[in-house]
Amino acid sequence: TPAGAVTQYSIGAGTGPRAIAFDGTNMWTANYAEYSVSKISPTGTVTTYGGTGTGPRGIAFDGTNMWTANNIGNSVSKITPTGTVTTYGGTGTNPQAIAFDGTNMWTANYNGNNVSKISPTGTVTTYSIGAGTGPRGIAFDGTNMWTGNANGNSVSKITPTGAVTTYSI
Repeated sequence: TPAGAVTQYSIGAGTGPRAIAFDGTNMWTANYAEYSVSKISPTGTVTTYGGTGTGPRGIAFDGTNMWTANNIGNSVSKITPTGTVTTYGGTGTNPQAIAFDGTNMWTANYNGNNVSKISPTGTVTTYSIGAGTGPRGIAFDGTNMWTGNANGNSVSKITPTGAVTTYSI
């Protein structure tokens, strides 16, 4: 809390949480070791959804649905407000993180050294991140997507047209 009080929640069947996201009401965790996602309500009620993809490592909210980047399964999963899970394959090799750009979901694909854009209809477009290798994080700045490249000690900016600039850090 703002006053510094800490409340710890057990996430039930979820073990190995690797990422956390907020949907405007609830907190969600991507539970890597249990291949599940847990939703924690403001009252502390925990709901765990299985079947959300193998090794979810990243999680993001698109304004309606929660999405996971499934590292082991090379896929992403969408969890609707009613708990329906849809998994999309072919979204990149070892996705580590996922972000929303206002229209599309994007994954940072660690072993692919690329990013994938997943359209609302499920179409996947993959972009090389140039000189960057091992993207583990991804973020949207309002115009461009950015990756943090663990193996390249760099960040890459991907413009809406797909142009990539990599910056050493």
